[in-house]
Amino acid sequence: MKDLVVINKDNQLTTTSRKVAEVFGKQHDDVLKSIKKIECSDKFRLGNFAASSYINKQNKAQPMYELTRDGLTFLCMGYTGKKAAKFKEVYIAEFNRMEQHIKDQQQAKPMNELEILISVAQKLNDTNKKQAELEERLHKVECKQITSEVDEYSIKGYASMKSLNIDVKTANRLGRIASAMCRDRGIEIGKTKDTRYGHVNVYHEAILDEVFNLYFDKKEKNVNINLQLTV
Repeated sequence: MKDLVVINKDNQLTTTSRKVAEVFGKQHDDVLKSIKKIECSDKFRLGNFAASSYINKQNKAQPMYELTRDGLTFLCMGYTGKKAAKFKEVYIAEFNRMEQHIKDQQQAKPMNELEILISVAQKLNDTNKKQAELEERLHKVECKQITSEVDEYSIKGYASMKSLNIDVKTANRLGRIASAMCRDRGIEIGKTKDTRYGHVNVYHEAILDEVFNLYFDKKEKNVNINLQLTV
């Protein structure tokens, strides 16, 4: 079981829902469902369970989560038994080892004045970046069409989050494309309440990223072709 714990782009120690499934001998879909059902505050969820995706053997994007140490601890509270306890110890030991590895690297070489200034500037930049990402995630939570699972959106909710203005006809068309893509890839389509339409479908963010990019890229190409024909 290699790379149980890694350093992400924000210099945090994290693991993934796929690794959790591998270590504890569970189906990845079951781990995803457990994470979505965790009863915690939005602040804790946003800070410790980051929605992500990976490419499977069929070269298709599939949903997963990145978990911090606290996120993993929260999730594993529900895992019981001797086998689960053993794997918890493995994870704790790996997090401790990686933390010590980082500390050793930081203490190995004293920084000169320039390096200190660069380090301070980098930390300020990282802080601003994290603040921007947190604000973006909070904006997602505030979108009216978002379900309790922070990584699933309706077509209108996703468009609102991306500041895109689409009409009902376009929304229906994008919904049909997203539904067909989910059925083709065996991904569950969720449901959420809507004050105007009753119940509407919700899709994983990775699916909607792909659908919207394909649709608007194709639309832009058609516009360019029409402009060339009229010139």
